[in-house]
Amino acid sequence: MEGDMDDDTAPEIPSVPASRVNPSEVLNPRLLGSVVKLFVTKAEPNYSMPWQVKPQRQSTSSAFVVSGRRLVTNAHCVFCETSVRARKRGSSKKFTARVITINQQSDLAMLTVEDDKFWEGLEALEFDQVPELQETVVVAGYPAGGDNISVTKGVVSRVDLRDYGHGSFLLTIQIDAAINPGNSGGPAFKNDKVVGVARAHLKNAQNIGYIIPLPVIKHFIAMFDTYGEPAQGLCGIGFRYQYAENDWLRAKLKMQSQHTGVLITQVSTTGPENGVLHVGDVILEVDAEKIADDGTIPFRGSTWSEERISFLHQFNHKDRGELIRLQILRDGLELPIEYKAGMVPPLVPSMHGYDCWPSYFVVGGLVFLPLTTRFLKDYFGSDWRRRCPEDLLHILSRGFRSYEEEECVVLCHLLVADVNFGYKFYSTAVIKSFNDQTVLSLANLVRLVTECSAEYMEFKLEDGSQIVLSTEAARKSEAEILEQHNIPSAMSKDVSLGLQAHTNAAPRQAGAAGAV
Repeated sequence: MEGDMDDDTAPEIPSVPASRVNPSEVLNPRLLGSVVKLFVTKAEPNYSMPWQVKPQRQSTSSAFVVSGRRLVTNAHCVFCETSVRARKRGSSKKFTARVITINQQSDLAMLTVEDDKFWEGLEALEFDQVPELQETVVVAGYPAGGDNISVTKGVVSRVDLRDYGHGSFLLTIQIDAAINPGNSGGPAFKNDKVVGVARAHLKNAQNIGYIIPLPVIKHFIAMFDTYGEPAQGLCGIGFRYQYAENDWLRAKLKMQSQHTGVLITQVSTTGPENGVLHVGDVILEVDAEKIADDGTIPFRGSTWSEERISFLHQFNHKDRGELIRLQILRDGLELPIEYKAGMVPPLVPSMHGYDCWPSYFVVGGLVFLPLTTRFLKDYFGSDWRRRCPEDLLHILSRGFRSYEEEECVVLCHLLVADVNFGYKFYSTAVIKSFNDQTVLSLANLVRLVTECSAEYMEFKLEDGSQIVLSTEAARKSEAEILEQHNIPSAMSKDVSLGLQAHTNAAPRQAGAAGAV
């Protein structure tokens, strides 16, 4: 372990002769001063017990200076932070830093430091384009194993699209330089310019690291500079597709020998493609890039012209409102179409603080909450995809909402009490209806229960099971059940505010209807 080796017995580490060092691969030491170490304290929400917060934990990571007195790092490094401190290279002072924007989809965040002294002697790093295969990159940061800055070197081994989480497949550079815990958020250099942000390493593999390239970084910074708001919500696709490689499929679609592309199998009613693309269309080109039958397009014009990546790349880097131009095949006829890029709300959201919150509602000891991937991870653990029930995975695979406010509501806990005695524990059961009214969302369920004047409350589950409670008994037992389980309120603050807004709006709507 570090510090266990006696100085007298430590083996001498030979230096590398200057003649063996390639000057073009040596990073300018001046640039290392722009790489800082972050000390982060986090308190993440607990989506399986949404009235609680997980215990605080501390971590370190890396960041680097960009224009406008800002620091860039990974979103996962500062997610749910309660305190962030930044320390410059060669300094012992930790300065208070503040997160100014975060994007979980691209795993990027920007911070700033208010203290002018922090910025003394720091210079903004410059960016460069995506490096070619086999080009050398140098990764700088503060990984585990020491306190000082660390520099590792490797080559670009692959450029491809990779899952960043939250439904986003974005451009990624794979390198063979070591990226360890603490390296995240540090810059990757080529010829003294930043070509990426260190993000992750492949588990159960050696020397396979991933960095976020310039197109993703540039889009992230531009979104914040343009909209002046948290840079969340990347544009996506509101359709599902399959490859058109089979000859019989191609024949049925009336595809000629010159035609290649992907077949549209589903179109979201809440996405920008609604009313523009139809099921059965074949997308042949996107922004004048011809799509192959395996869904790929040429990546870049270079000596590595054989590189191909998924056509989704053309959609992912679009700004909101930017035109997407397609060439499609519909009933054997080629048609040019265009529409404005936009965000597609997922049926099962995943981004805390943007499209999901730790919401809950308790009635008669039954705990309801909306289905989110954050809940699945907290409830079933890191191996949640293997452990969660098939019906929830099926809902997850649906992908799109049928209407804007649609939510899947689940019963996640049964707080046993006299009022609900005799019912088994319906773990993560999906709620279908309440008193024969379809449950549209958690807010809708709360309104139905709150306004219920019937003798019984009847909850029907997706599998046909029923839970029936006495309305009077459920309401009388509420305070005792909440106190027994140390739950502060029968519903989360966001749900309570939504119910209050709905209640206040009802008289105004009734008055307007009467005036008409």
